[in-house]
Amino acid sequence: MIANLRFNISDNKISYLIQVPSKNHNKNCYSEEIVCPKLSTLALSRNALDTVEQFGIVSNKLRILYLSYNKIDKLNGLDDLRNLSRLHLRGNQISNLDGFTDNLTNLTYLNLRDNQLSDVEELNKLVCLKSLKTLVVSDNSFSKNSIRSKVLKSLPWLERIDKGTISPAERWHGKSRGEEENDEENDEEEEEEEEEE
Repeated sequence: MIANLRFNISDNKISYLIQVPSKNHNKNCYSEEIVCPKLSTLALSRNALDTVEQFGIVSNKLRILYLSYNKIDKLNGLDDLRNLSRLHLRGNQISNLDGFTDNLTNLTYLNLRDNQLSDVEELNKLVCLKSLKTLVVSDNSFSKNSIRSKVLKSLPWLERIDKGTISPAERWHGKSRGEEENDEENDEEEEEEEEEE
């Protein structure tokens, strides 16, 4: 019996895994699907995929999914991949992080390098990923000087951001900076309340 099945079909021109019948086909027509229930690792880098919606159908046992250098711009359907621990999405066209859910309880590594992310606030959509240890977001359009502290503020449980390990001092500084910002916000609210009185 094969415990961990791996399948590498990188460097092709694959644009879909599941052929959806066209309007010209009979609606009762069987559509061929790739179903591999024991598949744990799937490599589809450097293809022409534009969605991640199909992978839960292929195998809900997927632990590692390589989708680097495709044409993916939306992340709908990730919630079906409950066993996923590593997700490689480098070099796609992702500009927002809608699609991540708390169903991804095993996700520890996420590579979003070299996408079209420009708003650091999008990273707040990853707070549902409580098991995430490593987040790679370099080569996006974020402001380089403040990204680590902002990421750490939103995701304080991370151990690595990009290639750098988070030091205890950086973690403490991120926490104290977050507390300072909260104190400043509270002070501003108190001042506004005093002015209203």
